[in-house]
Amino acid sequence: ITHNSSSWIDSALLRPGRLEKCLTMKKPDNSARKDIFLNTIKDMDIDFSGAGFFDPKNKNQLAESAALRTHGRSAAEIIAICENAKILALHEVLHAIDETDEVQQNLRVSHRHFSPK
Repeated sequence: ITHNSSSWIDSALLRPGRLEKCLTMKKPDNSARKDIFLNTIKDMDIDFSGAGFFDPKNKNQLAESAALRTHGRSAAEIIAICENAKILALHEVLHAIDETDEVQQNLRVSHRHFSPK
């Protein structure tokens, strides 16, 4: 299964007897991308308290906003954006540790961590 054309697959894999079928999937549309975001972030504790006027205020709005900004991305890339948001939040916590190694804030993923690079 690939999101790219079958021309990207090594020709040795396409010889008779190796792969029986070759499926090519289209990139997810906006609705599918929103569903992927919602499914990926459903169990995340996301902090929307610092959201500005134009920022998302809940998970549904976050998924909708992120889906609009990720046109042309695969499902794996969308999931990676969500995982990267967790890593960015963790980096913030690690930078907030003082000399006594006490955490200054809770680990909270925020809406601002969801920006595709």
